[in-house]
Parts: sequence; C-alpha cells; structure tokens
Amino acid sequence: MRMIRNSLVGAAILVLGLGSGIAAWADHLKAPAGEVILTVTGAISHTTDGQAAAFDLEGFEALGQSKFSTSTRWTEGVIEFSGVACKDLAAALGAGGKEVIATALNDYASSVPMEVFNGPDCLIASRMDGKTMSIRDKGPLWVVFPYDKDSKFGDEIYQSTAVWQLKLLEFRN
Repeated sequence: MRMIRNSLVGAAILVLGLGSGIAAWADHLKAPAGEVILTVTGAISHTTDGQAAAFDLEGFEALGQSKFSTSTRWTEGVIEFSGVACKDLAAALGAGGKEVIATALNDYASSVPMEVFNGPDCLIASRMDGKTMSIRDKGPLWVVFPYDKDSKFGDEIYQSTAVWQLKLLEFRN
C-alpha cells in the first residue's frame, strides 16, 4: 500500500512539474525567422523574447486566417482582405487592457478601444486580393473593418483606427 501511495505521489509531482513546464513554454511564442513586420508590447502574457511579441509574415499568418470583402474610402472597388482577426491575435498573446495603440511606419498612432479590437469585425490584413501588401499598398499590415457591412463602420472611431503600414501594437490598461 505504501508503494502505491508513493507511486501516486510521484506521478502527481511529475504531472504538476510537466504542467508548469508547459505553462512556462506557452509564455513564449516562436521567434521570427524573417523580417519583423509587427511588434506587440504592453499588457500581453505571451512573448517571443520575454518582453514583446515580434512577428514575421509567416509567424503572423500562422495565427489563423480570416477574410472579408469590402470597399474602402482609400482604395478603388471591392477588395478581399485577409489576415488575422484582431480578437485572435489578442487571444494568442494573452492580451488585456482597455485600449490598443496602433502605430504606423510613419508614426501615426490611433487608440483602438479594446471592445472594438476584440469585436467580431476587426481584422489586421496582410493580404489584399490574395497578394501580400507592399508598403506602397498600405502594407505590410492594415487594420480594416468590413465597411460595406454596416453604416457604423463609417463612424470616426472605425475610420481613425484603420491604421495602414502597421508596425506596432501596444496593449494598455
């Protein structure tokens, strides 16, 4: 009986030890191998280096893909945008806070309320009509919404948060 109890205690310690190892591993995402296109800082639990999360195109797109088609006031015609749903990015990062500051390559910055960022319609597009976006085409990343879906997307909150040439997200409390 004593040997069975000791074996069970040992098994429990092993499982607890493995569990904490898994939790420690989950705190870090895969470091980018290519050119970094997005850095995320602030109130996040999962990083690539212990401080921030940096993504190359492959790592970013590996977070999952969503898409929709819409016209915008900055482009011509209806375009299919594909990329990572904002809520999926926040979940992958263990992100929290009240707002997200989205900053572009030219240092334009906009505050995105967390309820908008985590909403069902916020997308960080990495492709337009299936093609990666160059800096000239508002890339490499662009925060977009399905503007044709609902007139609410014409409101200033959605228009001002449509940050193109996105380079940095900061989750703030």
